[in-house]
Amino acid sequence: MVGAKFVAPFTNNSTVSFRRLADTQVAVNFLTNYSDNTGPHAMAPGRYNVKLVLETTNTKTKQFIPLGADQNYQIDVLPYPEVKIKVHNVDFLVNGNEVNQQVFDLTKQREIGMRIHTEIRGNNQKYYYSKIYYRLVCPEANESIEAGQSGAVTLRPFQRTEPRSTAARIDLTRLTPGRRYEVHVEIEENGNRREIWTNDSPRAQLMVSE
Repeated sequence: MVGAKFVAPFTNNSTVSFRRLADTQVAVNFLTNYSDNTGPHAMAPGRYNVKLVLETTNTKTKQFIPLGADQNYQIDVLPYPEVKIKVHNVDFLVNGNEVNQQVFDLTKQREIGMRIHTEIRGNNQKYYYSKIYYRLVCPEANESIEAGQSGAVTLRPFQRTEPRSTAARIDLTRLTPGRRYEVHVEIEENGNRREIWTNDSPRAQLMVSE
């Protein structure tokens, strides 16, 4: 982020093994806040450019090897909300019934329903009352589609929300056949939209064919 720098600490699960002339997939986990003998460290809200560096452990002296990439990595750090909403999973609905599929044939199905299962934590005195917004994003094509919205929903900490109250109708004809779309779920907050999907759940995806 411009004017701010955060160096994630090295942890035991940060150790990986790379071999010459081989492809290696690595999941990078790091703490967004921690304390050490120099004091507390935390990522301030904002957008960060991410720089990945390998620190060698099999050499006499430590070496730091920058990892190149085809494009710059960026992450958005959001302020911690008073009401934290987790999306556990997304249901796709055909004619009001849940279906176990992610690819839809436009010649047979031009519209589906979508609803979410949530978990709400936070301040018991605070709650969310407004609409749930669904956005479909194709990262490869840099395409973002306002897909649909629910009616007014009340989300209260530590209380179950009926999934059907979050349902919205999705017009599949607006999607490009063959493209993979990720489901993004948003709420209204202070006049803006805030995404409520977290890394605790896999991102739901769908695709259309014809």
